[in-house]
Amino acid sequence: MKRTFTFLFLCATFFGTSQVTTTYLEHNNVRTMLMSNGALGYNPLGSQPAYEVPKGSGRHALYLVSPIYTAEVDTGYLIGNYSEYSPNSGGYLGPIVNDYDDSWHAQHSFFFHMHDSVIDNHLNNWMNSGYVPTQKMANWPAYGNSALNSSPYMVPFYDVNNDNVYTPEDGDYPLHLGEESFSSVYNYDSIVNPNMMNPETRAIEVNYSAYQVNSAGLKDVTFIMHRVTNKSDETLIDFQWGLFADFDLGNPSDDFIGTNVSKNLYYAYNSDDNDETSGGYGNNPPAVGIVSLNEGLYATNRITYGGSHDVSFLSALRLNMIGRQSNSQMNLDSQGNPTFFLYSGDPNVTGSESQYQLGELGTDQKGTMSVRPTDLEPGETKCYHFAIVFADSDTSHLKSVTKLFEVADAAQAYYDDSISYDCSMVVSSDIASVEDHEVTELNLFPNPTNGSLYLRSNERISEVKLCSMDGRAHSPKLQQLGKTQYAIDMSNLSEGVYAVQVLFENGEVLNRKVVRK
Repeated sequence: MKRTFTFLFLCATFFGTSQVTTTYLEHNNVRTMLMSNGALGYNPLGSQPAYEVPKGSGRHALYLVSPIYTAEVDTGYLIGNYSEYSPNSGGYLGPIVNDYDDSWHAQHSFFFHMHDSVIDNHLNNWMNSGYVPTQKMANWPAYGNSALNSSPYMVPFYDVNNDNVYTPEDGDYPLHLGEESFSSVYNYDSIVNPNMMNPETRAIEVNYSAYQVNSAGLKDVTFIMHRVTNKSDETLIDFQWGLFADFDLGNPSDDFIGTNVSKNLYYAYNSDDNDETSGGYGNNPPAVGIVSLNEGLYATNRITYGGSHDVSFLSALRLNMIGRQSNSQMNLDSQGNPTFFLYSGDPNVTGSESQYQLGELGTDQKGTMSVRPTDLEPGETKCYHFAIVFADSDTSHLKSVTKLFEVADAAQAYYDDSISYDCSMVVSSDIASVEDHEVTELNLFPNPTNGSLYLRSNERISEVKLCSMDGRAHSPKLQQLGKTQYAIDMSNLSEGVYAVQVLFENGEVLNRKVVRK
């Protein structure tokens, strides 16, 4: 059945006894279904692909992308999770609590939606007399529930006055990545979510966010973030996070896969210049892939159910994620050399280590990509950022691979320049340089900004200077909004990182950085 919530939740489909809610993200040229357990690109209600690009074309570049993990605990157990196509696999709805039947938990087991227009309206008006925050802004689920022993904070927010309290009336606003985003909280908890491969899981909580931007070069990109917290009282040894990908690029039966190690990119492309059948992309088909944005790839691998790369058991998944076959043997390249990365050559280069140059046959491609293992201590958090990239050259299937590499670079550049999230639940809007030890206080927000940048200080500001990373200087007009509040307009400046120099009437000078997105 469908439930429509008047705030925070948009058209989330809840499957009675299942573990997921779903919604669509379609801010740019991609229309994808999101599942609240961290997966996307798949419609569990109809068992259909749901990563449509171009939006409205009826063609799909993916069948499913979902999170996977493995780890060891000192009691000798191997734990992990492999989310497949059933809505009952993967993470469990909502945060970790001591009573999963409590109504508060049910109310926090859906997607939370946010859009730039909501943030911009708030930032432009919150200091005005008579302003009342919108219901979506006021009811952003920042807090947990101490009575249920949940995490103290549910979803991240920017804390403008650094008091660790979400107060929109003070200018605080949700942590919102991209131009439109959906966020959810889910968990892997052995009390409620035994895994068929291994009933021994641990209390792991994940804040999941999927977001898009609609700017040039990024219209065919979907970004995702998994903020993973070890809520158990045990160290998770060699904790390894990754993604399962069922690529199904149009017609799924004729695809190749590859790895661009230098770009941390795992990708699929058509085996020839014609992607046949009604679901195919036709002549000169596109390519699709996944970039790890903040962690280097540790391994890429294939999955062959019942074959050399079976993952039907947790121990086999562990081997797959460290670049091995299910019999624990290393993968070998075409020259017989051990490799952690499948087909790491450029298919456009003659004689390269690629399925196309090796003359292999295209097939239905499923596989995993994983990042480097790390010990995750009790209470410790790690953030994993990815981008799903798509490119269509309209020239040939191999030129689409070349263009895909360019889109991967654009996605990485956007992440590097515009996503400054440090994995905190309460994010200070103040980004200080290492030289700033003065007693003068200075907050800049929002950061990143779409144009309007606000400055708050306990001293009077006389001038603001900006400098782009290519050395161009700008002197924006400084508008005083109140005794301690100022604003400048950056809407006419290009996207990127800017050095900000703030000059005060007392002669002091402070330096900051801000991202124009």
